[in-house]
Amino acid sequence: MRKMLVLALVLGMVGMAMASDTGNQAPTKTPGTYPENVPNPIRQAGDTIFSATTIPGLPYNDSGTTVGYTDDYASTCFFAGGAPDVVYVYTAGAGVEGLDISLCGSSYDSGLYVYDSGLNEIGCNDDYCGLQSQLDNVPVTAGQTYYIIVDGYSSANGAYVISVDAHVPCILTCPTDSNPPEGEPPLVDDYVDNWNGGCNTTPGYPFQHISGAMVGSTIPVGSAVFCGVSGWYLSAGSQFRDTDWFTLTKASAGTNIEITADAEYQSYIFELTGTCAGGVTVAQQAIAGPCSPATMSISGAAGTHWFWVGSTVFADPDGGDNMYDYTVWFTGLSPEIVSTEPTTWGTIKALY
Repeated sequence: MRKMLVLALVLGMVGMAMASDTGNQAPTKTPGTYPENVPNPIRQAGDTIFSATTIPGLPYNDSGTTVGYTDDYASTCFFAGGAPDVVYVYTAGAGVEGLDISLCGSSYDSGLYVYDSGLNEIGCNDDYCGLQSQLDNVPVTAGQTYYIIVDGYSSANGAYVISVDAHVPCILTCPTDSNPPEGEPPLVDDYVDNWNGGCNTTPGYPFQHISGAMVGSTIPVGSAVFCGVSGWYLSAGSQFRDTDWFTLTKASAGTNIEITADAEYQSYIFELTGTCAGGVTVAQQAIAGPCSPATMSISGAAGTHWFWVGSTVFADPDGGDNMYDYTVWFTGLSPEIVSTEPTTWGTIKALY
């Protein structure tokens, strides 16, 4: 299948329904011929910008279908193969500087993009929540008109649900009793993730260890609070995301590692099993953020377990800063002296 999840230790795989997505390079889709974004004459309500459905105010929610509509517009971020599209129009109200637009929960492989009044594309997304689309913080100016296009990948069409609201940024503050910061270098063009890129970074496979608090710490024994960064960067002309790979030491077989994570942008957290050389499997997953905590419980034998954090998408969804913060809380770790440096997989194997 076109969007089947394949967990591989090569860059360029993208995850969807079952989390087996540990790569850090954006996938490429078959290029196509894109029609001009010039609307045809008025046909039915919502079919073109001339008959667009008006969004009277925010928050706004609606449902509908693209079945029976006409293909009038095309995006820059996904293959346009003739899918019908539907148009909404919104004039930004006072104080609204960004829009969050979601098609999550729709029934088909959707596409979503936004034009300004000059039909310049100012935001585009294909797969954000599975095969559905979402845009966060599309920049708008009060009093200006914008067109929101509900489309489909290739020729996909079907029932959709749409929500539009003013963007409220998620800002996390690192707790004062946290472990030392992650230490990830700035994500710049042509970045090579030698810090904690794990199985995505050959040949060293650098992991970072997260230690449980010892007796006398300001937090409970065996717990940890970790503050990290993730984000996106360009390398050799391709879009990558930062992926952070960690080792955790489970205190005992009878005590689970309990994890709560939050992030400023939607992020996967994975428990991983396997080896870099032999292949990695996602044992379980959750999605954290923005400002929406997710939880995970790691059971099994005492000893080393793998934990992974990374964005659910391969490019900055709002075109702003290319880095964002996340925080993870742990209990059930083995009490250890706090490690501040990442280490290689070979070094970890030699310890056990």
